[in-house]
Amino acid sequence: MLHEIVAATAVAFEAGLPVKDVRIVVLPDRAGKYTNTFRDVCSKYDPFSSAVDPPIEHDLFMSYCHGDKPLVEKVHSHLVGTFGKSLRVFRDEAGGLNPGDVIPDKLAHAIRASRCMTAFYSRQYVRSAACNMEFSLAYLRRERMPNAFQLRPILIGNANDITGDFVNIMWDDASGNVDLACSKAEAIARRLV
Repeated sequence: MLHEIVAATAVAFEAGLPVKDVRIVVLPDRAGKYTNTFRDVCSKYDPFSSAVDPPIEHDLFMSYCHGDKPLVEKVHSHLVGTFGKSLRVFRDEAGGLNPGDVIPDKLAHAIRASRCMTAFYSRQYVRSAACNMEFSLAYLRRERMPNAFQLRPILIGNANDITGDFVNIMWDDASGNVDLACSKAEAIARRLV
């Protein structure tokens, strides 16, 4: 039954559902017996369990809700204008995704092949299942590889809208100001090039 529970959780996560945690209750006298089994089963569904990560293809992965696209496009344009090709940016609508791509797989690969993710926090971002998936993958990667991967959010909405796990990561505050968001993203990018 353990395999089925973990598999169902993995399917929900891959579909973009915001799975925060799964709790499995085991009687105390059986806990030791199931701990290793649980770890083994979970490792099959862990997107970062592979010992070999792909080569780094992107310096910066831009994670944002499509409702925030106008502001993020301006930030992206500013970064391209400032750094040119010396900063390799992954943004799904700027050539990061192609027709026919399996989107969750492509995004997971892009996060694994990036040095840093900038999540553009807003009310829409926090409520988006796709953004939750990207953020969860980046958070997991940062936890596993703190010296090789950074997670650097920029607040572009109202701080009162940021809830849940998003609160646990310190963010740079741009509060919807495009110029300030460009400045914050530029400061992050300068550390990457």
